[in-house]
Amino acid sequence: MSGMLKGTITVIVSAILIFATVVLINLITGSHIPVLWLALGATLFGIAYGLQAGILGIYALSDFKGWLELVVDATWSLPNTLFGFIVGNI
Repeated sequence: MSGMLKGTITVIVSAILIFATVVLINLITGSHIPVLWLALGATLFGIAYGLQAGILGIYALSDFKGWLELVVDATWSLPNTLFGFIVGNI
């Protein structure tokens, strides 16, 4: 798989997983923040994080471990990913 394809897949998968995670958390908790605004913010963050991860080649998508790391970072570890993305780019 080429580097360009891995980067593109990372952007798309990050955006989808982060969007789905934020919307699901919002629905489960019954938050009063409109889903549309959360979805928009989550999608923009997912694209930005995916671009950074794709350009740097953070995830080795040629094996299962790389895919697992991407899924964990975009779901269960999302607060840590968000913090690292913000602080790492200051």
